Amino acid sequence: MISGGPDLTEPNVVPDGIRFQGVGELSGPWLTLADDRDQEREMEDENDRVAEVLISKGFKLGSQGWFEEAIALYDDVVARFSENHIRVAEALFSKALDLGELGRLEDEIAIYDELVARFGDARNQYLRAVVVMALVNKGVMHGKRGRPRDEIAVYDDVVRRFSKDQDPDLHLQVGRALFNKGLVLERQLGQSEEAFDLYEDVSKRYADDQHPELRQMAVRARNRMTHLASSAYRA
Repeated sequence: MISGGPDLTEPNVVPDGIRFQGVGELSGPWLTLADDRDQEREMEDENDRVAEVLISKGFKLGSQGWFEEAIALYDDVVARFSENHIRVAEALFSKALDLGELGRLEDEIAIYDELVARFGDARNQYLRAVVVMALVNKGVMHGKRGRPRDEIAVYDDVVRRFSKDQDPDLHLQVGRALFNKGLVLERQLGQSEEAFDLYEDVSKRYADDQHPELRQMAVRARNRMTHLASSAYRA
């Protein structure tokens, strides 16, 4: 994630094209319902393919620096395929990133707010993953705008919403939010003792985690603890 302070910079997270998970083997009443909806499903599948193609084109345009053109495609997806929540979420998240590339940070934050407003209560795990990434990025953008307390408030919201979720993608973003909060406390607010306690929590939580990025985050947290302890000794 991009952030305003040292050590907060991480690559922006771009969601891959994860689709809705369909019903597996149909049986009983599902067969009748499926027969009645065959034609409708074909139309939905075709609409999904069109939305996917538009988003893919947007990715390519953005990668070439054509951010305004990419944003126009994402707006088209949101307008035309409003019932396809996954494609809408992908389009909005990608639009937010491109707004950031254009330096329109407040507009980027507004899109993250829209994502949370639309899908914050979603049960679909992919949508939840997009929401948590939107929140972490929102916190980072507050940091870039020089609003550390707002940044911390967003990270606290991430922990409140997702700390009990064991999905690996969500688990990773909770760890990132905790570590980023520690950096903000340490480097922007000068609250070294609070930062030390938070790094200690991160270190204990993730030292033996199955996710390699979280184990690495635990190492980074221990490194920050060592730095803070050394600084206190020298003082």
